[in-house]
Amino acid sequence: MSRSVNPIYEASAAGTFLPSLTSSMDLEWDRLLQWLSEKGMEVCKDKLPVERWKSIGGCGLFALRPFSPSEVLFRVPATAMMNIRTLSPLYPSKKLDAVQMVSLHLVMHRQNPSMDPHFGPYISVLPRDFAFHPLTWMAEENTQILSSVPPSAMRALDKMLQRFRSDFGKVSQQTKGISGTDYLWAWLNVNTRCIYQRLKARQSDPDNFTMCPVLDFANHSAHLPHMSPRPSNADKLDVLPRQRFGEDMVFISPADKHLGVDEEIFLKYGAHSNRTLFVEYGFVLPISSEALVCGEVDGEVDVFDFMDSLLTNKGNRLQELLDRENYWGRVYLSFLQDAN
Repeated sequence: MSRSVNPIYEASAAGTFLPSLTSSMDLEWDRLLQWLSEKGMEVCKDKLPVERWKSIGGCGLFALRPFSPSEVLFRVPATAMMNIRTLSPLYPSKKLDAVQMVSLHLVMHRQNPSMDPHFGPYISVLPRDFAFHPLTWMAEENTQILSSVPPSAMRALDKMLQRFRSDFGKVSQQTKGISGTDYLWAWLNVNTRCIYQRLKARQSDPDNFTMCPVLDFANHSAHLPHMSPRPSNADKLDVLPRQRFGEDMVFISPADKHLGVDEEIFLKYGAHSNRTLFVEYGFVLPISSEALVCGEVDGEVDVFDFMDSLLTNKGNRLQELLDRENYWGRVYLSFLQDAN
């Protein structure tokens, strides 16, 4: 989007002007920045030279000035992030893991705008609807749409639905009056927008994640240059963070290119196949056969449907071994870009 175009309006096919990036969204952004400033974040243009604008599929994060490779984009204070450390003091009697606790806090403050005194302005800019997400189709038993989903994706969705139901069951036991629909909204916000952050003693602890304002406007790209978080001191030393709420997060511009003014800044969610992106995030990336042949993207095909009978014919011992090592049901053919 060019800065010479008013971002609040765009021309319709009929030539009239219709709301695009509405004034209410601008007010939400301004409210978010004011709240971040109160949390100790520097939000002037020099310190936060990025902004949320309309992009393909919704909103994206765009550069307001040129950036050199590996330059600091912005810093988000630990107190402004939603995670197990910042929320535990608000729920001292709850025996919940990080996903359950963050989801609980979101569902308790879902109203729009959120009046939560701790994270209200951040919650107010989160997605309000997940009708596009396949887990919503599963929860609503939308068989018409689900009939078109490949078997491997359906297996992954079924496991995801079991995780959701388990989390909802534990939360609803400790907090009465929460609807499954509202909790699904909160749970999907956590699942689609969290990012790794070292908060626990073990690097592999599943509670090592956070929801981070500003960052989560960035869209995913598998192959375009993307920004990345600077490794924390806790990760460098492989220790428990000393700070009460963990460390601030600092985000760095792409290491392999310059960013221009008005250029969209991407974030790579991980080296995921389209199946994983579809199941976890509710979208897929268009991939041409030419891009695959040229090695421009990573590829993955789930072949368990074809291998199931072959493996089963080998007897139960092989299946038991694969199941014990958590490989049963996970047979893929993968090809990756040449590291050279």
